[in-house]
Amino acid sequence: MLHQLYDEHAENLQLELAIECKLSSAKTWRTVAEHNIMEPSAVPDVDHHDQLTLADVCCISAICYPHLDFSESSLSTEEMEMVIQAIQSQAITPAEQAIGRFTRRKLRSLSTWEQWRSSEHGQLDFHDLKMYGEPVRKLPSAIVFCPHWQHSIKRDGTRHSCNCCNGSPRSAPLLRGIASTHSLCVEQPVQQLFFALAARENYRVYGGNAQDAYAHSPPPETPTFVSIDDAYADWYEHRFKKKLDRSLVLPVLHALQGHPESGKLWEKHITAILRSPQFGFKSTTHDGSMYSTTFEGTKILLLRQVDDFAVACPNDDIAKHLLSAGQLCDLRTRPVHIASRTAIYGFSTITDDATALR
Repeated sequence: MLHQLYDEHAENLQLELAIECKLSSAKTWRTVAEHNIMEPSAVPDVDHHDQLTLADVCCISAICYPHLDFSESSLSTEEMEMVIQAIQSQAITPAEQAIGRFTRRKLRSLSTWEQWRSSEHGQLDFHDLKMYGEPVRKLPSAIVFCPHWQHSIKRDGTRHSCNCCNGSPRSAPLLRGIASTHSLCVEQPVQQLFFALAARENYRVYGGNAQDAYAHSPPPETPTFVSIDDAYADWYEHRFKKKLDRSLVLPVLHALQGHPESGKLWEKHITAILRSPQFGFKSTTHDGSMYSTTFEGTKILLLRQVDDFAVACPNDDIAKHLLSAGQLCDLRTRPVHIASRTAIYGFSTITDDATALR
């Protein structure tokens, strides 16, 4: 728009600014880079397509509805993404659009409730992996979490329900005080170094994701339990044809999404697999998220962010073989399934062509 006004020799420009908090230093520099403030005379990219960020949507909404609060504390990024994803799906019904945030209480009143109920049952049927133990009596000193469900609609119209728990400091202050919750996160310089090394070796970069990662992780070091909610009681009665005593609790036998220790447990689990003799990966000295190894006579690089992997190697066959379901596995339990993609890893600063990675 500014380039257009400049070309039209416009003398005046009227701006209506939304009220927002002062940006942090990191966000300020990202904004500077996004709007090309340091190089305003640069030739615009003719192939560029304007895109709205969630922050842009909040600013525009704040102008249109000044009496509403669009801050992060009032409206989380997760809720916005869920609503946008639901709107983009053509299978969502008007009634589902009207209820706002999806909760079990609201969904029960809709005509699509049986689809949501089937999704919940499918998620709990998955617990054949023994996510929970048999219901037991609650001990006075037991640490018990409240179960939590996240409901969303995928773009193909599938109703998806995810079972997790509320592991916030307010919900479990005792566990937060005694449990170790540290796990690695890839920093931007490490990511840049990974792609620089891949470019130097003229490698291609492939991505993979470990399916049901937490379900394959060991149990929490501190014994914890979850209470029995409506969804679990409904599923139990549907599957076993008998009612469940709601005063009982369920022992947590694997890392559960939302549990404070889950990230650390998965990291310990996948690190042991990567460093096993089968793969022989070694991490860098100062960052444990980037690895290298010689796989089938070829040196390859690997970058891990929780359960997402980027593999740098010469060709598709090595990447497919490494990221296949039969490779990254725990021989003691079940395989960690890896979904391979024969495509560049989705970073806009990386360009793939027939001869090199730039």
